[in-house]
Amino acid sequence: MTVLSHASGKEATIGFPINGRYSYITLLLDFIEWGVDLPWVRARIARLKTGEDFAELFGDIIVQSKSKSCWYQHPSARDVLLRHCETLIAAWDTTLASSPDRNQLTLEYMVDALKRFAAETKHA
Repeated sequence: MTVLSHASGKEATIGFPINGRYSYITLLLDFIEWGVDLPWVRARIARLKTGEDFAELFGDIIVQSKSKSCWYQHPSARDVLLRHCETLIAAWDTTLASSPDRNQLTLEYMVDALKRFAAETKHA
């Protein structure tokens, strides 16, 4: 899972880019689909200190999600979830925590991880 940020300079520190990989509107629509309040997620991301915090936030969003709540019926859901959490922790430790546009990249990574988790736990 690779996340590229097209924001640079002041734009990266102020907030969301107007276009690029994800715009504010795109992120908002994705989080609305999962029943998650984007300002709440951004506030949580602003307080993240470790990769474990990031994995916990990922889990919180999955639990909140009404439209994706059928994931637990997948026979390997636990293994898939643990693999994603390990990937999130590694991404946080190697890239996200030290990035100048950490909030934007973390939100983008979170969206990618949630989409991948939903796809991998969907029944055929």
